Amino acid sequence: MTQSSTTGGEEAIAKESEAAKLNRMILRRMQKALAEDPEVDLLSKFPSGYSQRLARNRAVSTSDSEHKAINPKRRRIESPPMSFAKDDTRSRIRASDEALTLSPLSKTLEVSLALDNGAPLAERITRSLAQSEILYSTPGGTSVVLKLDHTSIVKIVHGEPDLTEYKTIEFLETHISRDYYPKPLGLVRLSGYTLMFMSYVPGKTLEAAWPTLDETQRISIRDQLDRVLTELRSLPCPEGTSLGGVDGKGCKDSRRRERRTLHPIYTHQEFLDFLFSNPHFGSVIYIKFIRTFLNSHHSPRSVFTHGDLRLPNIIVDDDPNGMPHITGIIDWELSGFYPEYWESLKVTNCLATNEDSDWYLYLPKCISPFRYPVQWLVDLIWDKHIE
Repeated sequence: MTQSSTTGGEEAIAKESEAAKLNRMILRRMQKALAEDPEVDLLSKFPSGYSQRLARNRAVSTSDSEHKAINPKRRRIESPPMSFAKDDTRSRIRASDEALTLSPLSKTLEVSLALDNGAPLAERITRSLAQSEILYSTPGGTSVVLKLDHTSIVKIVHGEPDLTEYKTIEFLETHISRDYYPKPLGLVRLSGYTLMFMSYVPGKTLEAAWPTLDETQRISIRDQLDRVLTELRSLPCPEGTSLGGVDGKGCKDSRRRERRTLHPIYTHQEFLDFLFSNPHFGSVIYIKFIRTFLNSHHSPRSVFTHGDLRLPNIIVDDDPNGMPHITGIIDWELSGFYPEYWESLKVTNCLATNEDSDWYLYLPKCISPFRYPVQWLVDLIWDKHIE
């Protein structure tokens, strides 16, 4: 008797239509919202496009019923449940959640996600993520980069969205003709994560390639980088634009931890105020003394800056003659308009006293610390006093 009841229940669940599933999911969301706030505006909890989704799902249900009527033995084959490692970010992105499009998806990405098959965007995204290849992941899974196919990747970041990187590549797409940065393909918010879809930059990191390069090849890479960065640094800073990211979120200074300006800053003196506001060791007099080396009546130019130009962020490949060439630069989250010496300081962020990589002897001329020796040395001293 018990077995018969259980079997009947399982059949009832299996027969539940997509439209019914949608309504049941929304009902659970309503009940949760009502429990948290009895005076909640329930209408605001309905997902956008609800009526259209319901009509589409009901049409699918009708179509399934017609197929079953023709062939009663025909059964809908369900996809197997997706399983991930415990710390895999993909395990926390749910197809049942509503996907919010922050920036339109490109035609290329729509084809990749098969958006024309009628399934909700969240479902198509989660299925694509399940089949993707992990390129990079931070400890704890707060950020991960996945390769969707040979043309596209997605960078997934948890928490409050920082759109500096995505807004930067959008900016570069309209201001730079050469393709040495990822192309923006779309921006989505889903399950508390920001998904930045970008074009895939083929090749390998310069970190992996550097030990295999000879002197001629290393000089070639240095000169290529110099041309790329010179073009970037020639981009005009729009009139009235504050320093920092092109998204208007202000300046960032990444050292022991990342700091950001709380308010827009427009002058070099305000930028120095931000730098020297970092919690530090040393007396007020000592810090004031080293800062005097940077005080000048002449304010440096504001130029477009990558801000994190390291070997892992430079992608290279071999040309038909076997010579390495730069295919792209990635990780633009620290980029923006900064004082012209800023790139020279940040390019040596990882330079250690026991450094064994001679990459630092081949830095591009336009950002060489030798062009800004006072600023570089003052920053070196200052960095040692930061808590």
